[in-house]
Amino acid sequence: KIDDAIGRRAVSVSVGDDGLTGYEHRDAMLRIPASNEKLLLSMALLDSVGAEYRIPTIASARELDGKGIVQGNLWLIGRGDPTVGPGRLRALARQIRSAGVTKVTGRVIGSTTYFRRDWWADGWRRGITRDYVGLPTALTYRGNVVRGHEIRDAERRAAASLTGQLKRLGIRVGGKPGMGQAPGDAVAVAGLHPGLE
Repeated sequence: KIDDAIGRRAVSVSVGDDGLTGYEHRDAMLRIPASNEKLLLSMALLDSVGAEYRIPTIASARELDGKGIVQGNLWLIGRGDPTVGPGRLRALARQIRSAGVTKVTGRVIGSTTYFRRDWWADGWRRGITRDYVGLPTALTYRGNVVRGHEIRDAERRAAASLTGQLKRLGIRVGGKPGMGQAPGDAVAVAGLHPGLE
């Protein structure tokens, strides 16, 4: 059946389970990775972190005083969760309130750290990747697509959404949302782990 599905196409297939090979077709032929590379990445991640791992999105601050006031900025830090949107940020805002936060003297800032935020990888042809690849961001917002277009400021949009959610819960925020590099000494105030909130 696999032979029939493949036909004479120039593809490579290897099917196995638990170290045993069940089917091979041109499996040793070198190929240039393309969209199917995400399958290999997914398998490597599954093997290294396990099926139970959930990618966190964290709200952090440098200083949270004993009165529930974040002195300075509240940092929204992503680690690659593609499901961040208004609903998940609403859940995060509730967790921030549950942590006792009543005020942020600074701003909510979406972190641009953790991923490199670029369109380049070895083997890609220069100048065409932006047409085919969305900007990789560790903090996503709505899949980084708005009205069918790739966005380049997902971190700011996520920060704006969280700011609105905090204000709806009565938490005061001192400045406008933004994006930038999170400080290394920020401490977690609250966090989301998909499927576990």
